[in-house]
Amino acid sequence: MEVLFKYSLNNNAALKYIDWNLANGNALCNCVLNNVCFENGSFFTYLKEGLTEEKVNNFFSIHVGVNTKEMIGKWLHEVGAKDNSLILIFDEDDARVEESIKEELFCRVGAYHGDEVFYLLENNSKSLKNIRDCLQASDIIWHSLCIVSKYSYKKNESRSISKEELEDIAKNAEMILLLAYDAEGYIIWQKGV
Repeated sequence: MEVLFKYSLNNNAALKYIDWNLANGNALCNCVLNNVCFENGSFFTYLKEGLTEEKVNNFFSIHVGVNTKEMIGKWLHEVGAKDNSLILIFDEDDARVEESIKEELFCRVGAYHGDEVFYLLENNSKSLKNIRDCLQASDIIWHSLCIVSKYSYKKNESRSISKEELEDIAKNAEMILLLAYDAEGYIIWQKGV
């Protein structure tokens, strides 16, 4: 298996891509755009070694990653396992509640706002299998969003999540992962680095 290399990203280029990717998105996308202060962190990615700065900062590039999703899944699992106060939320931008409500992944970790579907991992649900399944479900080639947040979410019986809760999740984001590079990699923002 090829080792992935960590690259720092150009903040302006990353912010332009984020604005493009999240504009006209679901409620969680809008909450990220309106509530995350990206100036309080930095952007990076993991891709195959030997890429030019120009290629790394062109988020529409292809042939830049090798098994990136597998590595990101393991990395998110390690991050989540280290800190029980962290939750992970993934969107599934092309899913609707009435279609998803009986699916196994939704039954395990699903939540919804209006007709929009999200997967929320907290405490013991932050297993490697759940993270892999959420990354897969969220991936629609041009978009996949994951937020690692220090928000203390309390799942309710109906599995609904309010706009205020989504805003608080975004406001308390420690990391944001956004699919890029023709689904071969992720732009990662981390607070405070």
